[in-house]
Amino acid sequence: MLGVAQRGHPDLVTHSHNSSKTGFNAGPMQNSPPSAESDTARKLAQFKAALDEHAIVATTDTRGTITYVNDKFCEISQYSRDELIGNTHRVINSGTHSEEFFGTMWGTISSGEVWKGEVCNRAKDGSLYWVETTIVPFMTRSGVPYEYIAIRTDITVRKQQQEEIVRLLEHKVKALEGILPICGFCKSIRNDDGSWVQLEKYISQRSEANFSHSVCPKCMHEHYPDLED
Repeated sequence: MLGVAQRGHPDLVTHSHNSSKTGFNAGPMQNSPPSAESDTARKLAQFKAALDEHAIVATTDTRGTITYVNDKFCEISQYSRDELIGNTHRVINSGTHSEEFFGTMWGTISSGEVWKGEVCNRAKDGSLYWVETTIVPFMTRSGVPYEYIAIRTDITVRKQQQEEIVRLLEHKVKALEGILPICGFCKSIRNDDGSWVQLEKYISQRSEANFSHSVCPKCMHEHYPDLED
């Protein structure tokens, strides 16, 4: 996987966790109004500090060599900054994704496009973690990428919950026996007494499953086309 940070650029702002003050200190207070240039630098420092507090951030060069990682990257991967910088993301490759998956990712960003997706990585202790990833190429004036920044959020808990729901559903469905007559139009199912009930009610009467109601992409397109991007 790729990562991102700004090569050769030290942190612009320091956030002290031992301080009782909140927010970020972008530098000493000045009596005179800041210049446009210093104000822009201050805002960029604040944006970077806020991003580092929220996200897992890394940068790489165009060969995939890691040039920067923030503290959250080190925390979730369990690798030190010295172990990561100068290495590639193969160090955290979990083997979950195919070569085609990463080939598509590299093809996208090397052409100057933003790539988004979910990636499973392996921490130093062997445990797996999932991250929702956005990789943005930094371009030269001639339109050629010279660096990539990857911004990630930890979605491990969400993926584990999804996998558990699938596992439970598969278990409950396997527990149903025989041929189940289902109406091809309204998807009602014939009950044991010959009456017709909704599939949700039928399963609820025979299991401890709970249902959350949402709209699948196909139905969203069919019934609510105005809500789509």
